Amino acid sequence: MGLLVIGLNSLGHDTSAAIVVDGKLLFAVEEERINRKKHTTEFPVNAIRECLDFVKSGIDDVDIIAVGFKPYRYVKHKYLEYSLQAFPKANKLMLDEMPKVKLFLSNESYIREKLGYKNELQFLSHHTCHMASTFFMSSFHKAALLSIDGLGEIESSVTGIGNECGISIFEEDKIEYPVSIGLLYAAVTAYLGFRPFYDEQKIMGLAPYGDPNTYMELFRKMVIFEANGRYSFDNSYLAFPFERNTWFSEKFLDKMEPFRKPDEPLSDHHKNVAAVTQKITEDIILHMATHLYKKVEIKDLCMAGGVALNCVANGRLLKKGPFENIYVQPGSNDAGVAIGAALLSYYKKADNPRRKGHALGSYWGPEYGKQNILNALKRTSGLTYKEYEDAAPIAAKYLAEGKIISWFSGRMEFGPRALGNRSILANPISNKYKDYLNMEIKKREWWRPLCPSILFEARADYLEDAIESPFMILMDYVKKDKISRVEGIVHVDGTARPQTLRRECNPIFYHLIEEFYKITGEPVLLNTSQNRNFEPIVMTPEDAVGCFIDTKIDYLVFNNQIIVSKNSIKES
Repeated sequence: MGLLVIGLNSLGHDTSAAIVVDGKLLFAVEEERINRKKHTTEFPVNAIRECLDFVKSGIDDVDIIAVGFKPYRYVKHKYLEYSLQAFPKANKLMLDEMPKVKLFLSNESYIREKLGYKNELQFLSHHTCHMASTFFMSSFHKAALLSIDGLGEIESSVTGIGNECGISIFEEDKIEYPVSIGLLYAAVTAYLGFRPFYDEQKIMGLAPYGDPNTYMELFRKMVIFEANGRYSFDNSYLAFPFERNTWFSEKFLDKMEPFRKPDEPLSDHHKNVAAVTQKITEDIILHMATHLYKKVEIKDLCMAGGVALNCVANGRLLKKGPFENIYVQPGSNDAGVAIGAALLSYYKKADNPRRKGHALGSYWGPEYGKQNILNALKRTSGLTYKEYEDAAPIAAKYLAEGKIISWFSGRMEFGPRALGNRSILANPISNKYKDYLNMEIKKREWWRPLCPSILFEARADYLEDAIESPFMILMDYVKKDKISRVEGIVHVDGTARPQTLRRECNPIFYHLIEEFYKITGEPVLLNTSQNRNFEPIVMTPEDAVGCFIDTKIDYLVFNNQIIVSKNSIKES
């Protein structure tokens, strides 16, 4: 085996591990999928074990462990420098965070002791790892790079350029804490009664129900657009740089209503706040990207970072911005830093490194064979199942009839989107199926949109710009003549967040959609992640069975072979 590198995201939320051998990503998994704690902050010891098991190696075989964060740089800036500037309010924040600070500063010894690891250990820039995670996984030979996040060590956003020689950062364009559209988005998430760093996607989904102009004057005072793609904040409106869990200052609250309580109904005010936050986020990304394009004059853009998961902003950037092509790595949140750290370390270390090609999917996790599945089924009473050579035609028939199906197949996806291997599927023809999925199965808000998975060849028939979007990370408008036929995939503003599926990317899932197409005339399925509310996406057959029996899902299909029901199919 050649140069073996493990990349880690281990110093924050969404911890994860990835393994790269001779520059090729072989395996990546988020710790939350194993410990079943969504957005976990626990050290990814289980994810590391899964990586090593996949390549049949031990920790002593690993040449390099690369961590996508520089702890001392973060502590020095955020706590030792910025907190002293913001004294006395930030003083309490620093004291409250002291255990975390000590862990950051002792991280090398912690990792070595935790894993029994003696070989090379690297700490790499967070945003550079974000950029590596997207550029090195793209098909572009040369690209503009934009990493935009809540906070790395110091920066909230970084731009650069990638080519066959590696990645270069534009130091002069870095935007530093506390200026961060990601943190402002988190502040609004808290203001609207949701969980910051957890529920930001709810703001994106709620925004089309509001009017951004209602509070645009206030937000344009708070967010100041500057030359050269830069922006800043008027901190008199904000509290998060100075106090823990406060977010907005009295000056902001004097002009607005109080914080919404989690169980309080959503008013027009709340919808308008969501709308202006989404609009200002889109404006900032377009502002930064336009400057970046003028600087590099390259038609291709790679994006990463938590804010890059905002598919509405990405869609607007593709439609209105200067770039012809945009690639966003499917695990662009901090989990993807593990992939970037491993790849960046490899490209820095290897002699004459060569790019290994473009990732059409995100299927980098574990898979399970028939015996694993049967063992999980036999341990659970009240289930019956039947085996088929090809279950897709039967599953498609059930979907056409309005049944809800859990679809478990092949290797697990990496990142927050289920792309046909750990999915819950439904008929897109009517909103009643979308509403049933949201409210009865996922137990979440009625206004949350669900994504379509559509055959790649049919995308131009349904999507106005016929975008290629393999990861549900770019928004497009649904053609008006198709809205009434597939209303379940259409959000209130006429948009969708599609997965455009090529056959070679996932032939089994493609086959299922084809079978549904034969029956209904629609080459589209509603697709949402296979999990209960507040839980991570399922990983193992046991996880899938648990989700199935605790919800109102009608059928569970394993590997296009085994159809499971709750005592309605006779066991073969």
